[in-house]
Amino acid sequence: MSVDVNGNVTLAANTPSGTYTVTYQLCESVSATDVNVTPPNCDTATATVVVFKSNYCRRRYIYWR
Repeated sequence: MSVDVNGNVTLAANTPSGTYTVTYQLCESVSATDVNVTPPNCDTATATVVVFKSNYCRRRYIYWR
């Protein structure tokens, strides 16, 4: 699991079921220059994602004679 610079959380395809957490830091920046402000104005956040096992099953048609 990862968090990009825009705060989007991404989890890889086919990740096994379970609970996943990632802790990351957000810092204020000057939007015009993308430079961090001084003194730093930062906060820490934790994202939690719960992945459930899929119950999806493709139906197959079997014809009996």
